[in-house]
Amino acid sequence: MFLLIRRGFNRVMIHTNRLEVVKALHDSVPVNLGIIVLRQVQHILLTEGQWLVRFVLR
Repeated sequence: MFLLIRRGFNRVMIHTNRLEVVKALHDSVPVNLGIIVLRQVQHILLTEGQWLVRFVLR
């Protein structure tokens, strides 16, 4: 995702089959899962462009 921001994209769609990831990214409270990547993504979601996170059934 960091690469997408550097290339000038201002809209990104994230699809995942993990509902807890979607919930963690949508929460306005900082992620407390101990997963650095989720915290970094959440920070980007709060500060940059238009982002869409969707839960996808597999």
